[in-house]
Amino acid sequence: MKSLLRKTALGLLALLLSATGLLAITVFVPSLLYAHESRVAGFRVLHEESALPGALEERLAEARHLVMASELYREDFGLELALNDGSAYPALIERIKGPGFAHGFANKVVLCTETDFDSNEASLRGYAWTLNALIAHEMVHCYQYEAYGWASRSMPVWKLEGYAEYIARRQSLPLNELLPLYQKASEAQESWVSLPDGNGCPLSYLEDHLLIAYLMDHKGMSYREIVADESLDKDRLLQELPGTGLL
Repeated sequence: MKSLLRKTALGLLALLLSATGLLAITVFVPSLLYAHESRVAGFRVLHEESALPGALEERLAEARHLVMASELYREDFGLELALNDGSAYPALIERIKGPGFAHGFANKVVLCTETDFDSNEASLRGYAWTLNALIAHEMVHCYQYEAYGWASRSMPVWKLEGYAEYIARRQSLPLNELLPLYQKASEAQESWVSLPDGNGCPLSYLEDHLLIAYLMDHKGMSYREIVADESLDKDRLLQELPGTGLL
């Protein structure tokens, strides 16, 4: 009886390991779930439909231009873009990482919602995100992973998301415009903030963006210094801001 139970347990374990391995392969080799792949603006683009969106190259070039300002940027780092055009892959990533506009990990940017490359907009449940900024945001997460590896998973969220937003929106939302926008949104306790470009972002991302912009543009810190400085505390920084005269 014990022998039978042991064999059954070993069989189930082997089955579980096989399923886990297959899932890992699928996550990191998304081409298995796409019919086509193309090279566009330095990206390996995975797509289910044969025709690519008309303004895809333009949006990718814009996103890359934004991210080139990052100290983490590496031109030789090969990025993959997985489109949400009928493949099961974006839904798989959402099941693993949670629902959202997009996800960036390893060298992969995965679009998980409706995207209109011509109008430069991604939409989800009535909310809209500027598409080139969204792609740039997720690209930064890929560069964070490339620079810090699995250690990035234990990094404070505000350092991860704040820097991704800072790079993606630095040109369109400088510190002097970011501050009053944050103050107004936080006083109104808005969960979603409308931005000057007509789209928006979560208040938490705006707050994290503000802290990174404050440290980099006002205090002159580099991102690597921010990551390395474990004494930086989000709540203390938010309390510090009013005394700087910036708010």
